[in-house]
Amino acid sequence: MKILDVYTMGFDIEELKKLKCVKEYDLIEHKIDFVYQNIEKLPNFGVFILRNPQNCQNFWEYIKKVINSKKSICFFLLTSQKDFALVYEACRYSDVFVLEESAEKEEVEIRINECVARLNYISEVQKWRMRLEDYEYRKHHEIMERLLTNLIQKPEEVDFLLPEINKRYRTNLGKHNYLAVVINVNQYELCNKTSHFLKEVTLMILHILNLPKEIIVGYKEPYGLIAIVHYEDNDLNVQKKEEYINLWNEITTLKNRYGNFIITLSVGEMADSILDISESLEQAALVQEYRMTENKYILFTDEIKGVQQELENYIPKRKLKELIRYVSMGEVGNVNDWFLDFHQNIEKGFLAYPPAFTKFCWYVYLAVKQNERCENLQVFPDWKFYILVHEFDGFKRCKDLEVLLHEICHMMKADTDAYQEIATKAIAYMKVHFKEPINLEFLAEKCKLSPSYFSRKFKEQTGENYIDVLTDIRIGEAQTLLSNTTLSISEIVQEVGYCDDKHFRRLFLKVTGMKPSAYRKKIKEKAKSSSTRIKVL
Repeated sequence: MKILDVYTMGFDIEELKKLKCVKEYDLIEHKIDFVYQNIEKLPNFGVFILRNPQNCQNFWEYIKKVINSKKSICFFLLTSQKDFALVYEACRYSDVFVLEESAEKEEVEIRINECVARLNYISEVQKWRMRLEDYEYRKHHEIMERLLTNLIQKPEEVDFLLPEINKRYRTNLGKHNYLAVVINVNQYELCNKTSHFLKEVTLMILHILNLPKEIIVGYKEPYGLIAIVHYEDNDLNVQKKEEYINLWNEITTLKNRYGNFIITLSVGEMADSILDISESLEQAALVQEYRMTENKYILFTDEIKGVQQELENYIPKRKLKELIRYVSMGEVGNVNDWFLDFHQNIEKGFLAYPPAFTKFCWYVYLAVKQNERCENLQVFPDWKFYILVHEFDGFKRCKDLEVLLHEICHMMKADTDAYQEIATKAIAYMKVHFKEPINLEFLAEKCKLSPSYFSRKFKEQTGENYIDVLTDIRIGEAQTLLSNTTLSISEIVQEVGYCDDKHFRRLFLKVTGMKPSAYRKKIKEKAKSSSTRIKVL
């Protein structure tokens, strides 16, 4: 049985239940003392039956809003005496019916029957209109996403073909003044191609941002919903920023329909040309991480300094490569130990640069997906990594990444062959004997394999060449000696297995990004500042 929501004021619904025209409906009554109802919370199919409503401007404005809300709702107004002003206003709307209470019962039934028939007609029209709108939206959205992909991945081609693109897609793109906007929500299920949430947010972007010349909107992993916005000038002024604040406020009103989600809206700096759009997009993606420290969810890149920094400033590259190596070899225990050290000694430092959280996760994702050893990884679902982007707490995101890497470790372990211990044996030997001369032939002989076969299997199992792993082990030991001893750099060169001072310095700079002397100075300054802080406390 169909449900018909009936909002009544001064009317007994039992009178309505006696009429034949509503027998097929299950009537649900909502008694009101005509306080204007929240239009968003109104049902999609219903009728207002109001006795002697107040004939004022607010009343008719409310009716107009309800009719324009694309809901199947009619108004049935009962008057105790003739009110020509009310009848005159009602004539403007085909969804409003007026009847005097003194009318015959047959006439009342006829008018209510007309009202219900009108409801059914509106409902059918709305269904077809929504289907048409969905079709037109999908068609337009596919075109815009294709153009968005080209703007990000092939900006040179777009720049060259700009006149033809504007003509073909009926856009108004220019050569200069672009910025990227990233809208991210903490519920991954709201972010899929068929999501009504994304459709509503997209339409809000197009309706609320009035100052841009052109807006191209689409959803791109791992960023979220992206808008590439083209302006006449290159000034991101207060008026433009207010539009983005209004947009964020409007999107948050969708909570009453989609649940209590959290949403971040971040805006990159103005790019001078199409060629720099990717840079603005990266800035917008990174600056949203400052919600952790800034405690706000609308973020502008030009208001935060140092958005673009190297991840290696906060976690050594050697340490990152070590994690990828453990994952590649399926060493769950070593991965656990790595994260234990990471959570205790490194992770908290990310708060000084919150984008480090997302850069860390993205580095691991790319490194894992590039591993050619395990065929299963080639079909490992990307969405498991993409979910991490929608986790707004960086610490929780790193915990989730750890769980994900455990799963991958088990896959890698199951995929190993009879020679699965080649890399394990070789690395264990290098960690103990790194001071001694070690070369490919020597390690291959230790594993009782030919040099070419050993080299190939080692690369398959770790994703690295043996010399890269040996270098990491030696440079790591050198860092320990520089931090904890007074040995000269020449002495440290000998201690870690090198005989050429210049070669060592060159490798140290390549791995750490610093010269050995600068690294030692930095460690001393850090220890001194820590000591001073303890004394003050």
